[in-house]
Amino acid sequence: MERLRSALHHPLSEVRMAAIISLGYRCEVDSAMPLARCALAYPQDIVQALEIIQAIAHLPPGDERTVALRLLQEHPIDAVNRRASELLATHL
Repeated sequence: MERLRSALHHPLSEVRMAAIISLGYRCEVDSAMPLARCALAYPQDIVQALEIIQAIAHLPPGDERTVALRLLQEHPIDAVNRRASELLATHL
């Protein structure tokens, strides 16, 4: 898990995306905040940010998931912050 989370900071987008997808499949709640921080660290990568939202959506409900989605409501890309808001509205 730690290697996957550290890969979220890799300079290559492809490596980050592989980590995002892997973390999404693992469905571990403590991945929510590292995923959200990754989306905010690379705001220009819309595809990556939407994949992060998808990965967080698969996590079990809980405080960490909710906080991560609230953080993503501040993302500068409308499609990302809107999707985070939609998930919060339907899964709270």
